[in-house]
Amino acid sequence: MQRFVALLLLSLFAAAPAHAETRNVDYSQWSMIGNTVYTRYTVPASEAKFVVPPNSKRPADKILAEYLLAHVSVSRDGEDCEAIDQGQEIGQINTLAFTPGRYLFEIQYLCGAKGAVSLSNTAFAEVPAHTNFARVQMSGGDFVQHVFTAGAPRFDLPNAPDDLRSDSMFRYGVLGFLHVTRSLDILLFMAAIFLVARARRDYVFAACGLGLGYVLALLASVCRLTIPHLGSGVPFNALLVFLAAASALVLRQDHRRNGIVTIATIVVLAVLPAVFLHNAAGAAASLAMTLAAVSTLWLPNRAIAGSTVIAVSCFVFALLDGFVLASDVSVLAIPGWSLMPMALGFDAGAWLTEMALPVCLAIAWLFVPRVKRQVPQDGFLADATAAVFLSCGIFWFLTRLYA
Repeated sequence: MQRFVALLLLSLFAAAPAHAETRNVDYSQWSMIGNTVYTRYTVPASEAKFVVPPNSKRPADKILAEYLLAHVSVSRDGEDCEAIDQGQEIGQINTLAFTPGRYLFEIQYLCGAKGAVSLSNTAFAEVPAHTNFARVQMSGGDFVQHVFTAGAPRFDLPNAPDDLRSDSMFRYGVLGFLHVTRSLDILLFMAAIFLVARARRDYVFAACGLGLGYVLALLASVCRLTIPHLGSGVPFNALLVFLAAASALVLRQDHRRNGIVTIATIVVLAVLPAVFLHNAAGAAASLAMTLAAVSTLWLPNRAIAGSTVIAVSCFVFALLDGFVLASDVSVLAIPGWSLMPMALGFDAGAWLTEMALPVCLAIAWLFVPRVKRQVPQDGFLADATAAVFLSCGIFWFLTRLYA
């Protein structure tokens, strides 16, 4: 018990922000009819802050309109298409009615008669990890899905509408890879799972738990059963980091009961004020997740308890993370059959990346002698690492829960 208390004190001194991935997204819709390209651009209010100066005297929509005119364009055969003056004192860009949380703009481009058409979008390219989810249509055909990024700001349209294709699943797989590698909370969670694992079967349980969670989230999204708007501010991922790291600590102690009670008490004290404040639903979900985690730690066999923690934690994590892309693109109201390859590619990329992380750690442990030499026989370094993960998880959890 003294060692467990010492590690908890270490975690308090090691507390540091465990940031989730910063998700900066906006949306565009492009329709080419004849020689005219109609563009509708949606900017969330959270993105407008990157363009609109604080305490600006000019209206935000005017600043955004000028910014989009300078960074969104259409060209044909190398010649820029002209943004049409829409008359009635509207000008070249029409600012539509403001929807709470979103700015909506419309631009019409008149192009030449012949040549290949290219769409260009460099808006918010200076914003870290910015992504524009777009829908593109030609001559009244079906919409296809495309992603504009700072590294790929241009989309060349084919000559025939029937040749227009959505981005490949691989493109969304890359987004899934970046989603994992840019999220410190996900990296800490997978590292904490590695600390809990004791046998090869634990990695199988982790892979199956993650896979099942992603599959269920995919089915729910595609079938429109539910698409929760999770975003990066939801504290559940951080709570899972905390619980996984806490499980690694508890399972290594001689008296597990004391550790279980301590961890449960910490979470209850942390979320109890939220029950009476603005986030009662989040507090209730957090308590339910904690109850499920600590109940598995009471299992008499430590190996079985660890495997159960891994399977349950990975399943819950993937079930939540599997809604990320569907939540991001919900503004575009993409049909389920079009959403399927996007979400499948994204989740597959995330799953493969997550499974590669503990594998790399295991390889380093097995084949790099220096790593083994730096770990004392009593395993205190592993415990200290878990304590640091625990502190990061609880810090991020509290800051997000009460944001």
